[in-house]
Amino acid sequence: MSQQTDQLISIFEQFRKPGKPSEDLFEAVGREAMKRKIECFVCDGKPVEFVLSAFPAKSPNHTEKTLGPLPDGAEEVALGNFVRFANLCTDAYEPGVVVRVVTDGLVFRDILHLSEQAVTQYHERCVRMAAGTPIKIMTLLDFFHDDLTIETALKSMLDQFGQSEEEINDRIRLEPDTNMLYCGLSRFMQTDIVWPEGLSMSQIRKRAGRVGKQMLMRSEAFSRLITHHYPDAVRLSCHPSTKAGIKYSWQFIPGNIGWNTPWHNVLCVVNGRYTLMRRVDAEEQGFELVYKGDQPYYFRDHPSPETDLV
Repeated sequence: MSQQTDQLISIFEQFRKPGKPSEDLFEAVGREAMKRKIECFVCDGKPVEFVLSAFPAKSPNHTEKTLGPLPDGAEEVALGNFVRFANLCTDAYEPGVVVRVVTDGLVFRDILHLSEQAVTQYHERCVRMAAGTPIKIMTLLDFFHDDLTIETALKSMLDQFGQSEEEINDRIRLEPDTNMLYCGLSRFMQTDIVWPEGLSMSQIRKRAGRVGKQMLMRSEAFSRLITHHYPDAVRLSCHPSTKAGIKYSWQFIPGNIGWNTPWHNVLCVVNGRYTLMRRVDAEEQGFELVYKGDQPYYFRDHPSPETDLV
């Protein structure tokens, strides 16, 4: 059993996102923590469970960041990377794995000024992309009764699993993972939200910090809700982390070394390899926009069959 567990961890290492050497604790403690979790599933002969909170909705900044409100080539390749991971795991361990992607768009919708329709359409298209694979895509509402509204489900989540702002401030100060998440959310909000004209960069940073704090409080409550329902699962993250055993940072795009996410960026095929970047950066470099049907789908550096990998 330990041999199969070690094989699964070796496969996972191909997909984890390494951090700065001074912050990455995977080798020091994270590997052993993951081994204990995976071993429990292997001993019972059950699929190993992985859970990730991600894929909320496309950034509403379609001018600079994304191609539109729907999933495109970036999500297709990112979800395909999960499938590749799952297939390799099944080759090593017959019961395989289950990857639960819990989309968090409904959790942040009001903070990010996203319409319910935009979040729902994004989620439904991701579900169709993952159909027939070991990837199970869920939302906040899947944790509650069918008759609950989004607002009622959100209130119930915060009542049961939320923490006060004082508690969150203490965690930002004392916990490296929480501090990294807060800094990342605040930084994203500086460019994700369309701020009123005339604000200085200092004012934008201050407002983005407040929004980041709101998102962190929601994110932590959502994380506790997920842990409550899947206490034994290996938790994945789209944000930088210490990888000490609580969460493990995931690499969405094969070979992509940055922290860019599919929903904040566009997919580009450059020199035959995938990467993620802002829409405006792809356009400034003169990349060709490729359509799938009527939908703008991804960019490529030149129109050659050899680089058309999507």
